[in-house]
Amino acid sequence: MSLTLRVRRLPSWFFVSNWGRRWFLGGLFMLVLYTACVFYPRTILPTWIKSSRLCWYGYELLSYDALLKKVGIVNRIDSHLTILGIDDPSIEAVGQWPWPRSVHGTLVRRLAREGAAAISFDVLFADPGQAGPADDALLARAIGAARAQNGGHPLVVLACRLGPPVTSQDPLERQLEHTVNDQEVSPLPIFLRAGAAQGFIDEETSLSQTYGPVLRTVSLARRDARGQMVASLDLQALAVYQKLSPSQIIYGDHFIRVGRYTIPTNARYEMFVAYYPVQQSIDELEPVSYVRALGVPMPADFVGSRLPLPRALVKGRLFLVGATASALGDMVSTPVGRVAGVYVHAQVLNTIMTGSYIRETPLSLYFITMLAFPVLLLMVISRTSGLVGLLALMGAVLALAGLTIVLFAHGWWLRPLGPLVTLLLTFLGFSAYQFIRGHMLLRQFITPELAHDLLLAGGTAAHTTECDCTIIFSDIRGFTTLNERVSPSTMVRLLKEYHSLTVPIYEKHGGRCLDYLGDAQMVVYGDPSSMRRMGKHKHAVAALAAGLEVCEAIDRMNERWVARGDPPFEVGIGCCSGNVAVGVLGADTSHLQYTAIGDVTNTAARVQGLSRDLHAPVIAAESTIERAGDEVVAEKIRAVSLKGKSRDVTVYRILGLAGDEGFVARMRARVASDPDGT
Repeated sequence: MSLTLRVRRLPSWFFVSNWGRRWFLGGLFMLVLYTACVFYPRTILPTWIKSSRLCWYGYELLSYDALLKKVGIVNRIDSHLTILGIDDPSIEAVGQWPWPRSVHGTLVRRLAREGAAAISFDVLFADPGQAGPADDALLARAIGAARAQNGGHPLVVLACRLGPPVTSQDPLERQLEHTVNDQEVSPLPIFLRAGAAQGFIDEETSLSQTYGPVLRTVSLARRDARGQMVASLDLQALAVYQKLSPSQIIYGDHFIRVGRYTIPTNARYEMFVAYYPVQQSIDELEPVSYVRALGVPMPADFVGSRLPLPRALVKGRLFLVGATASALGDMVSTPVGRVAGVYVHAQVLNTIMTGSYIRETPLSLYFITMLAFPVLLLMVISRTSGLVGLLALMGAVLALAGLTIVLFAHGWWLRPLGPLVTLLLTFLGFSAYQFIRGHMLLRQFITPELAHDLLLAGGTAAHTTECDCTIIFSDIRGFTTLNERVSPSTMVRLLKEYHSLTVPIYEKHGGRCLDYLGDAQMVVYGDPSSMRRMGKHKHAVAALAAGLEVCEAIDRMNERWVARGDPPFEVGIGCCSGNVAVGVLGADTSHLQYTAIGDVTNTAARVQGLSRDLHAPVIAAESTIERAGDEVVAEKIRAVSLKGKSRDVTVYRILGLAGDEGFVARMRARVASDPDGT
């Protein structure tokens, strides 16, 4: 019976030794862990992981940053936005920061007079000015005058900070909690009475608090310590820009409506900021120096125009006033780089005013991609070879990347890490499953080592290695006559018991049973795997020792068979040593066989055929005796002519191993008592 098995070509580069099972179990464990980390991070992950980038969602956010830089979504800057930067030339012209409040009053009066639509200060006016109450009064009068010029609607928006929200439901406890809360910072009452609106500038959101300081989302509305809804500085500036009061801002379910703008948010009224690339935003949203809006003389070394800001660039504009000088330290980390805080406010308003919103895809679509891509990949790799499966994996990854890019360009962020990980785990897990399943199937027919090597061959039809080996052929004498005497089922039972007895003995000595030809066996000693367990040329001694032990085992087996009425087996064993090509052969990648090819194999088969005529149960060619040396006891018989061989081959009768005199004596007696001997 020839060993011919259908073995699908497997991606063997993923496996080393017997690690296939560990790949599969490890992949399954990682899939479960990934699902837990993504959907239940606050209950699964410890605090030190939740607050770091080690969390899966933190790595998902890195894909958001990359998409924002490479793909983008904003293609323009709204023409009504203007940044007034408190830059180095302004500090040189006006003086050291903080400036007198009268300077800001001058700015408010000029911008209001020339038709500005809104003025948003990213500056806290929570403490009295250093120049005294009179200086604060100048700014307050300017705010009041600007409101009057704006038809009674606020024109100026001032920044504040909110304390933590009150959690108690009892009115007295809420009042007490608000009283002891000292984290809320509001503008001076004189400015609010003059008609200034206020909005908070807290930069930390639930996202930045959990996954690092990078500001990807902003909070547009929050409840203050009294439990009242307060708009952010940007949201309030947008309302003032449209001449709306805070009461006209509508807070819906996952959205905020401010006049003609409907802003999609999450349940906490947080919004992803569609940042414009830094260099382009600097070019197209270049801040105007604060002193240009004041209309005061510029410093002599001022870079750029020294002319005051013309009226045409003031009327109908929304002005954002904030620090741009690096010395003032108002810098924020964003996905597109580190920028001044006033840039962030400009990017938030530009996202809203241009409608360039970015939203996370629904969980349903996320689940569909996590399931659909692996299932489609599984359908392909389960029906193809390893190379096509690898190409299918690459195609699935490219398709996922293309889908992510297309969705992001249309304002939807599909988290790609989850589907990507499931794709990789599916490929590795299925490959490991195939490897393990094939290994378990092959082990029913061949040794575990041979099964492993056959699978690692990956279906290559020419995976062979030339090495010095010893080949054993064993055969049951008179097998044809025995078949006439017993039924086929009885012969199958006897052969099964015979092979179950002899094959373990061959394997115990380091051999591999390569083929079963009904009653015959072909065993190799010295192939690459067995050489790791024995020294050079030790395969000859191992083969002869195995043959002798098989002879004794068959004698004991025959005694049991005769006692129960079964016919005994008489076995002849022939050995030959030399160079052979050992490995996987086959007609194609679907029908493979592990075998040994070479003249040595043919010679061993011919020598075995002479064992009965030459009066020897174990017979070996001279090449085997030369490699075994004085470690075996052998008797030279003569040079014989073998069919198909141009030269005679000297053969030897093997009597035992050196030092085992008892065995040698028994073998001599057995040879002498053989009635068919010559």
